[in-house]
Amino acid sequence: MKIHQYMVVIPLLTNGFLYLAFKDSFKNTDDNNGSFYKVFIKSKE
Repeated sequence: MKIHQYMVVIPLLTNGFLYLAFKDSFKNTDDNNGSFYKVFIKSKE
């Protein structure tokens, strides 16, 4: 089994939440049953 990692740089003006959903190669979407995956991101001070 291969494990893939991704890194994303998102410029922010204020702190906030990033809402994520994932789509596989068969076009199936995983959006945590409609509530999405929520990640808190703090802006660089």
